[in-house]
Amino acid sequence: MKVLKIFTIAALAVTLAACCSCRTRTKGAGSLTTNGWQLMQIEGEPFAAAGEKYTLQFGSDGKFSGMGDCNRIMGGYTSAPSGTLSFEGAASTRMFCSDQQSEDRFLSVLNSVDGYRVDGNTLLLLSGGQTVLVLKKV
Repeated sequence: MKVLKIFTIAALAVTLAACCSCRTRTKGAGSLTTNGWQLMQIEGEPFAAAGEKYTLQFGSDGKFSGMGDCNRIMGGYTSAPSGTLSFEGAASTRMFCSDQQSEDRFLSVLNSVDGYRVDGNTLLLLSGGQTVLVLKKV
């Protein structure tokens, strides 16, 4: 009888833990469209973005927008809950930026992305299974 009681309590605890609304991890890749994202790391190197620079925002309509150093970026994207992601028709305004090299690198790496994963407040953009961009929720 005591063993059955312990087993029942353990099963209830596991069930409640699985349903807890405080869990931050989601099944699958997670949602891109919940917030805007700001770049924190590019190809394994820390990236200290200032203000509203180097951001991405994903719409539920399959369009994305964002900001580089001084240019706005926009285009389409497709994603799946399994974690695939591709950018389509990415374009940017053409102002000359004080840090044009960093903006060009950001756009180049963005175009190589083929997957993503959301881990709490962090968005990992992947290329060939490797993390190439790390962004945080804003």
